[in-house]
Amino acid sequence: MGFSNSIGSNTFDVLVCLGLPWLIQATILSSKETGGHIVIHSGGLEISALLLISALVILYASVALNGFVLDRKIGVACIVMYIAFIAIACSLELNLFFPVNLPPC
Repeated sequence: MGFSNSIGSNTFDVLVCLGLPWLIQATILSSKETGGHIVIHSGGLEISALLLISALVILYASVALNGFVLDRKIGVACIVMYIAFIAIACSLELNLFFPVNLPPC
């Protein structure tokens, strides 16, 4: 159940939780001046979204290659992917690789 929950929640997060707020902002709350465009103050958001989608693809592939059997290998793979994602996402937002965020005022 926990594994199904993690797969479902990650898919939901990537597809709905990222898309729905932007859809609402662009359709309902946008002004004529912006033309429906939304300004995002993070240059690393695209990379984070790609990392999440990549993690989902790797997760689905590893479960399929393991014969749809959950064992220690899949658990370790999930933990490693989670730690790697958090480390890379935090490093991006802290401008460690290249500048993605403007300095605070």
